Amino acid sequence: MSDTLTRNDDLIVRSAGALRRITLNRPQALNAITLDMAIAMTALLRRWQSDPAVGAVLIDGAGERGLCAGGDIRALYDAAKAQEPITAGSLPARFWATEYRLNVLIARYAKPIVVVMDGLVMGGGVGVSAHAAHRVVTERSAIAMPRRDLSCPHRPARRCRRRVVLRACEYSGAGGSIGQAAGDPCRLPQP
Repeated sequence: MSDTLTRNDDLIVRSAGALRRITLNRPQALNAITLDMAIAMTALLRRWQSDPAVGAVLIDGAGERGLCAGGDIRALYDAAKAQEPITAGSLPARFWATEYRLNVLIARYAKPIVVVMDGLVMGGGVGVSAHAAHRVVTERSAIAMPRRDLSCPHRPARRCRRRVVLRACEYSGAGGSIGQAAGDPCRLPQP
């Protein structure tokens, strides 16, 4: 049995023994990550990292369509359309910085993080899942990283693409060598 710790419009947070579960809860938007979601997930993970009652974290998405279609591009588009300058305090700058720090936190997390990559997984969904200790794909998984076309360089994704592809080949039986995947292939800075 699971206890719901927190439930708001965008995240459902549950507990079952030593497991903490974060469910992205925006199925109408393919669970696209908002700035507030990234901030809340970062705060939860930081709190749980030092909590001895927490042994592992599970991240999944609500609905049948997918884990996460990426960042909330609609909000970023609206900010650009309003001709909001891209400064340190602008929504796009705050969103990308917060999301990247979340990815680094997940990559360096001291406890196992398991992400269920069921259905559509794009952009920020790949960022959240690719850096986790354990990724579960299903027969419905469709994974893409289109951010390059959005004029937003995604350095962590470029650095980890080789690791993810090689590990996917290894686990699918297609062969491949991990090579540089040993150690820290992402060379990510501390969050």
